[in-house]
Amino acid sequence: MNGSTLINEATGKILIDADNSTGVVIRGKRDAAGNLVRNAVIKNYGEIRVRGKGGSAISWKDVSAAEIAELERQINSLISTDPSGNEITQASGTSKDYQGITITVKKWSSYILKKWSTSIR
Repeated sequence: MNGSTLINEATGKILIDADNSTGVVIRGKRDAAGNLVRNAVIKNYGEIRVRGKGGSAISWKDVSAAEIAELERQINSLISTDPSGNEITQASGTSKDYQGITITVKKWSSYILKKWSTSIR
């Protein structure tokens, strides 16, 4: 999700059981020249768990240092991978182009809120 927001609330659970999978992929928004326009935002209060060879819980780019530090603090309590070691990975880019989305995970359900001024492709 480019330049978007993910909020995983205390009752939210992102649980994935598959090889080579990622629980959350989030990126900041960049313009055509490659300049950062807006950081992505990720707030995790629930669980993010990925099980399977080659999996990662969160793949990110252009997220604030404070948010990454908070996510790193959550490793082994709220965020985990099995096998361990790829809980939070910095990435170079993405082939996905979802912009301006807010996803909130509550009680095993997700709600996607889209600003009218942006587009989902």
